[in-house]
Amino acid sequence: MVQVTRDDVRQRAYTEAVIARDSRTHPGSRRNIFKQRERSQPHAPEFLNVCRPKDAVSDRSVDLGLIIHEAQLTYQKTGLHRVLDLGRWWKTKFDLPLPLGANALLRSLPSEIQSECCRLMRDSIQYALDHREEALSYALQFARDMDTRLADKFVGMYVNHYTVDCGDIIPKAAQKLLDLGYEAGLIPRRVEVEFAR
Repeated sequence: MVQVTRDDVRQRAYTEAVIARDSRTHPGSRRNIFKQRERSQPHAPEFLNVCRPKDAVSDRSVDLGLIIHEAQLTYQKTGLHRVLDLGRWWKTKFDLPLPLGANALLRSLPSEIQSECCRLMRDSIQYALDHREEALSYALQFARDMDTRLADKFVGMYVNHYTVDCGDIIPKAAQKLLDLGYEAGLIPRRVEVEFAR
């Protein structure tokens, strides 16, 4: 998750106050990235919700844009520049990895079915990690504007040791994210993280 700007505005000293004042865009108000951006600059004005933040910044509709997925690795090709890396901001502020997503199971499922679902996902992910070249070759058919090296880096951002075994740190990070969302009024009630393993 990266906030980007154009060449003509990158020379500005982007303090939180300047970022809060400038026009910007994001990929959707219900995404984790929007919630993270709101936490990093809580006094920010309303965001323009567009499907292609890079395009909105490039065509001068806004000065700043939040980009996600593979665009985090390709934005420089379009002449954009990083202003803020939200993953680094989160790590510095909370000393936790930024939770990017999760697989969900119904709480009403019997525990043995939950455990079996977790085992199947874990085995599948481990297989992909053990056969990375084959898995990457498959994933490349879905890649946009990425060569093999860049696609490997992108996949590694989302499929890694935390994906196989999140340990105690990922539930802690997810709980922090949800607690902050509640405190900021972004979610209506406090939520307690439950991890099936």
